[in-house]
Amino acid sequence: MNARPKGRNFFFLLFAILILAVLIILRPYLGVIAIALIAVTLLKPIYDRFMRHHWVRGRTQLATTMTLLTFFLIIVIPGYVLGSFAIAEANQFLTEIQSIGVEQAIEELTATINDFISQIPLFQDVVITVEKITELLIAATVAVVGWIVGSLGTIGASLTNLVIGGIIFLVVVATMLPTLDRLGEQVKQLSPLDVNITQTYLSKSREMVFSVVKGVFLIVILQGLLMGFFYWLAGIPFTVFWTLLSMAFGILPVVGISFVAWFLAIISIITGNTASAVIILLGFYVVVNPLDLILRPRLVSKEAYLNFSLMLLALFGGLAVGGLLGMIYGPVFMILLVSTIEIYLKYFAETPAVAAENAESGEIEPLSEQAEVTSDEK
Repeated sequence: MNARPKGRNFFFLLFAILILAVLIILRPYLGVIAIALIAVTLLKPIYDRFMRHHWVRGRTQLATTMTLLTFFLIIVIPGYVLGSFAIAEANQFLTEIQSIGVEQAIEELTATINDFISQIPLFQDVVITVEKITELLIAATVAVVGWIVGSLGTIGASLTNLVIGGIIFLVVVATMLPTLDRLGEQVKQLSPLDVNITQTYLSKSREMVFSVVKGVFLIVILQGLLMGFFYWLAGIPFTVFWTLLSMAFGILPVVGISFVAWFLAIISIITGNTASAVIILLGFYVVVNPLDLILRPRLVSKEAYLNFSLMLLALFGGLAVGGLLGMIYGPVFMILLVSTIEIYLKYFAETPAVAAENAESGEIEPLSEQAEVTSDEK
């Protein structure tokens, strides 16, 4: 065997310092890079399909260009159009509210709520005052306006970063798509773990990314669109706005689209539109809600299965730490932790009998045989 080169410890120290330095340099764009890597994972099957097509003939640049065009046509452009409609409807909604007059609107809302409550036998003596409604509206307005101002300030202050982030995203995706398979092989070579263990981590991460995107975001988009149809059918104004709001709430575990559906149903009942409330609730519970039970088992990979409680914790924790992006890498980290426990129980905490059985099946060599091979090589 070749002798180890001198300065091995210094080399690894230098390697760690360089990694830390690169992370510090890229820190402002680590989120963009993470999104780009997730996009590469999701777009890789489309890229491979283009590569196999007869008129592409294995040309990587053409396949990459077609993949990016598909991404923009399917996701970016429709998202931009829907977002523009939603913003326009939100502005129109605020304009109509302002035209009514704040005091008059609060008085009318209070009178409507009291009339509705008086029809309920157990709550006939309950009276909602204008002052109480005003306090609730002020508190809600302060929270919402504060969030909007903070978001707009962040966007305005980082407009240059948004442009740079978009460029970084395109460059990373265009570079990684043709080299993703080769990068996976390099990771296996660099990993100090057994090839089978490294492959387990890679496949679990990939399948969890697919499962979260398909099992959460894709289902939410379909449910939101269906719910938007029922909003339109019920005659709810500003349908596009409520549809996108339903998608946003649908991402949240447990709460989901039901929050928006029940809010609009209650408002419809209070304003005397009982038929609209019935259409919204029937659409949600008969069509939209069961869609999750039908599609999720077909979209979520068995290899990325997580216990419901662990998945819920990972989604909420990821959302709290990293926003929407955190809802992807939260479950990824959780499945890697669960996989690490399984790997430990299978490979590192097993009895000699189980180790021999694994060796016969070719899954992994016992440590004793590895030591003998190393001794023979020496």
